[in-house]
Amino acid sequence: MKKSKLTMFATSFAICTFVLAGCGTKEKEVKAPKESIVESSKSKKDKPKEKKIVKKESTGSIDFSKQISEMKKETDAKSIEKIYASQDPIVKNQGEVVITLDGYEYMEIKDFNRDFAIPFEEQIERGGIMIAKYTIENKEDKDIYFTPSFDLNYVGTSKTSMGIKSLLPDEKENLSSIMVASKFKVTSGETKTGYLAYAFGPTAFDKIKEQTSITLTIPGVHTKPDSFKVDDMIGSPQKIELPISSQGEEKKEANGAYYQDKVTVDNMGEKTMIKEKSEINKTETLEDVGVTLEGYQFTEFVPNEVEAPRFDNVENGLVLLTAKFQTDNKSDKDIDLSMSSSVLRVNNGTQRLLSSSMLLATDRNNQILEQGSKKEFIQVFLLDKEQYDKIWKDKEFKIEVNLRTKEGKTMGAGKELSFDLPK
Repeated sequence: MKKSKLTMFATSFAICTFVLAGCGTKEKEVKAPKESIVESSKSKKDKPKEKKIVKKESTGSIDFSKQISEMKKETDAKSIEKIYASQDPIVKNQGEVVITLDGYEYMEIKDFNRDFAIPFEEQIERGGIMIAKYTIENKEDKDIYFTPSFDLNYVGTSKTSMGIKSLLPDEKENLSSIMVASKFKVTSGETKTGYLAYAFGPTAFDKIKEQTSITLTIPGVHTKPDSFKVDDMIGSPQKIELPISSQGEEKKEANGAYYQDKVTVDNMGEKTMIKEKSEINKTETLEDVGVTLEGYQFTEFVPNEVEAPRFDNVENGLVLLTAKFQTDNKSDKDIDLSMSSSVLRVNNGTQRLLSSSMLLATDRNNQILEQGSKKEFIQVFLLDKEQYDKIWKDKEFKIEVNLRTKEGKTMGAGKELSFDLPK
């Protein structure tokens, strides 16, 4: 990670997570948890065993054999061996545009033509290939424009893997070619289907094997040609965790139990549930904007080796409080949830923590709560584990939410919505 990025993160963290302790009417600054690598006693004693990739046989109706045969012929590969396959459709909506990952296969390729060395880390001995089938169905009452940037990335690199056209040269099947031919336009009521193939060099292949999964980004759609403006966008980019082994399936299932903050979505480390409460459903209203606390989760957080440098000054461990809200805007104003924030009152209200925007998984450019619309609103707080264990955990917690309009104006003349966290 670049030094400038680490500095910016640390600065943002210091601003967003300071602690103020109240004593009477006076407040004094309390040392806040800085970002640090944390190792639990369990991780010290029990080192994880090497994970083996297990093949999963296809049970659905998608047959990739034709495309794989063409790739083998195109690359002059000695072998392309299937490692994992999934035919469980994953459906995501961007407005009324339905985007489906119909299925995918992850494979190992060996001894291929030098013409393909570049996407495989400048070598031709071995690497990974993934082929995926996508369907885009436009149920909007207007035409939309869609760039098939279904990018893949994985923990341990900042590199992004995009579809490699040369692996699937058939323009009638390659989704990128299909979309280019239509100038990225999908008319109202139209459905487009195609394939993308991805390449991974040996370093990436081994890292993905170690992580047991890979992350796919589902892009947003636009209402105007050649536009990448947020105002012209329907929906926002969404990330999906794709297993490439049975261990990856288990990890995805475990992650599904946690609220989708950045730690969970970006696989920043290991979460362990400490306490959770769901179906609270308490609603407070400010200027006809309803905010409902649906639930909260306290989790112990141990960063992985990639994220560890962001937290290298913490000595006492980390606890995350992730709160899940639902917002309903019945006012005559547009609300900017990315500019809205919250404060966590701890130790029976004598100390407070600011929410950490750096641990949110949402796209900050697409967090406008328009008039008449609803949106999920996640808030994350980073707590010092020692203080949580010794002082805070058995006392009262309260979250105060502050809403701002699209223009940056504070709603309700600075009034905050207050939510007690039920035990």
